[in-house]
Amino acid sequence: MGKNKIMEILIKDLENDTSIMYLITETGNNVKAEIVANYLEEKNVLSKWVMEHDVFKIVDKRTNDVKYIKGDDNVNPLILVFYLDKGLMSNKDIIVPFTESVNNLLSDRKINAVAFFLPTETNERIECINPVTIPENEMVRVNKILKDLEKTYSLDK
Repeated sequence: MGKNKIMEILIKDLENDTSIMYLITETGNNVKAEIVANYLEEKNVLSKWVMEHDVFKIVDKRTNDVKYIKGDDNVNPLILVFYLDKGLMSNKDIIVPFTESVNNLLSDRKINAVAFFLPTETNERIECINPVTIPENEMVRVNKILKDLEKTYSLDK
């Protein structure tokens, strides 16, 4: 299939902590569907589909997020993991505006990155993961971070 002008990816929850991703044409026809078991598989499918098509609208039914992205710009976004004080993260008056401002900054400046926010009882910090340049010896640490993300973002299932 050649490049399409506008495609949509729809992501929905399934049972057993899995999700299904649909690739849909601008006229609403399903082109592909893939079941993914974790965050890393989801990002791999997303990267593959983004490389095959020009523009995507991503609709995540799990969070009701809608995101517009352009072709190769977002194939391998940086992953920013914000480890924030557990008490701070439980205060919605503080954490909601903070997370929105970070995400707006990334979007407004067209920074090719995704941000995740995890509670910690130790030192607050920000970790940046570049999926293109991860050496093999760092994969253990990255896989642990991804597991933490999976646990945190699947709590409401």
